[in-house]
Amino acid sequence: MIKVSIDGTEKIDNEIDERWIAQQINKRKDEGKTPCVIVEIRENGIDMILSTPNCSHSAGGSRKPTINEERILNLWEKNHLKSDSFAGGNLVAFIKQLREAL
Repeated sequence: MIKVSIDGTEKIDNEIDERWIAQQINKRKDEGKTPCVIVEIRENGIDMILSTPNCSHSAGGSRKPTINEERILNLWEKNHLKSDSFAGGNLVAFIKQLREAL
C-alpha cells in the first residue's frame, strides 16, 4: 500500500495520479503555502513514512532502515523532497520510481 497525503487530503494506491498531485501542490503554492506531503509505504517488507520538511511532525523512525528502505530514502532525497522548494513534478517522479522499485 502506498498512501499520499497532501495537507491532509489523502489518496491510496491507484487513486494517486499526476493530475491530483499537481492540483494539490499547485493549489497550496498559489495560496503562498508550502504543502506538507506525507507518503506511507507498507509493501513487500517495507514499512515507512516519509514527510517533507515543513510538516509539523517528524516521521522519523527509531530503527535502522532495511536495504530496500534505504533505496527509497535515496529516491526521496534525489527527487528534492527533503527540501521546502519541491514541486509537484518532484513528487510525481518519486511515486513513479517508487512503484518501479516495489
